[in-house]
Amino acid sequence: MGGSALAYNDNLKNVTLSKSLTAVPSRGFVGCEALTELTLPASIQDCGVTDTSVAFNDCTSLQNIYVADGSLYFKSVDGVLFDKNGANLRYYPEGRTAESYRIPEGTIRVGGNAFAGNLFLKSVSYPTTLERIGTKAFFGCENLKDYYFNGMTAPLLETTVSLTGAYANVALYANFVGLWGTTGTGGFVYNDWGLNLYYPQGAVGYTAYVWDKYFNTEKGSVNVMDESYFTPTDLTVTETGVRNALLTWTAAKQSNAEDIVYKVERSVAAHFQDDTQDTWTFEGFETLAEGLTACTYTDTTTLPFGRSYAYRVTAYSLTGETGPAAIGYLYIDADPNNADEMAVLELIKKIEALKPIENLTNEDEAYLRQLLAEYNALTDAQKELVYNYATLLAALEKAGHNPELKNAKPATCTEDGYTGDEVCTVCGEALERGQVIPPPVTRPSWWSLRPPPAPRMATPATRSAPSAARP
Repeated sequence: MGGSALAYNDNLKNVTLSKSLTAVPSRGFVGCEALTELTLPASIQDCGVTDTSVAFNDCTSLQNIYVADGSLYFKSVDGVLFDKNGANLRYYPEGRTAESYRIPEGTIRVGGNAFAGNLFLKSVSYPTTLERIGTKAFFGCENLKDYYFNGMTAPLLETTVSLTGAYANVALYANFVGLWGTTGTGGFVYNDWGLNLYYPQGAVGYTAYVWDKYFNTEKGSVNVMDESYFTPTDLTVTETGVRNALLTWTAAKQSNAEDIVYKVERSVAAHFQDDTQDTWTFEGFETLAEGLTACTYTDTTTLPFGRSYAYRVTAYSLTGETGPAAIGYLYIDADPNNADEMAVLELIKKIEALKPIENLTNEDEAYLRQLLAEYNALTDAQKELVYNYATLLAALEKAGHNPELKNAKPATCTEDGYTGDEVCTVCGEALERGQVIPPPVTRPSWWSLRPPPAPRMATPATRSAPSAARP
């Protein structure tokens, strides 16, 4: 199946792809406005939806995407495409006409471009398990005004970095309907979209700067929802024994009316904090105990030092009802009497504090190589203790190149164009190949990340304390 083999075909309505197909091309169905239903074969490994492209752009009638039985990579939940394990919501069809959608519990990430361009949605409810929202996930959803977050920790808003143009090396946020970014002099935003944010009482991260820029606006609002009857409160996590953890909490309110049991989970966690966001990311929660009736639990695992750990406590009624989980954190410090642990602790902290890999540029390379030199100066025994060394190597791989856009060519009425290749000017390696741009059609792909003509620039904002939640 060629890159744009079926693009702009107005006769396609219901398509079942070949059982031998392994990938949907990045522009495979662009502009197929009559397409209402698509079935992916079990053999598909690449669904055509990424952080940078969508094979179904302008499929304005597409209601459902189904997956044939036996797929090891994807599944369809009521016509919405997920990874097989349900953790990553990959694509919500552009033509679905529902005005509201509740993302299922267990979803950890809303992928890049997952909802982009849907003009029917007015409200979305997010699960307690959500940890990340990909770039352009809800870009162009102009009628989506109400965002209901149920997690006690705000999800990380992933960013993209432009390599060229006026905003080169600037972290661009396009997670919601419009574009927002930071520059050396302040922030810019193209519109006040009138978005309304709802989050649980006691939750953290939703008042950080970038959330304020999207929601705490003249037309928008920030609203704190009443504490759930199914949320444990006052969760504390303290170190006990030999690097063990003791958890205590106050019973969920609903326990006064019916029997409640609790589940305890643990994950390695990293605190992400900069001028725009303040939240946590998690490596993956594992269940430690279920069916607990007492409001206390001791994790007897000997926890490695130099890491933060998140503990999640969820309350359930006997009928299966639940609410937002409580989350507590514990940092295990190095043993002051252990010379090797003390020798590597600062390096571990420096690597932990690095910005997200997708935001790194060649400007960060010197600092990363300094960290690498510190690692190389350690003894072999000490090197074994630097658990996040792989993170440093991945960061160097990203920032060690000096990317430049080459071979870009605009499309004309009669000839294809090309988005260009990212090529390292130092070593000449092609870091990312471009894509063919078909001749322009009457309707542009309006949710491009490129700034629209003559944007309205917001006055650079001075960061201040978050305002009180509005009713």
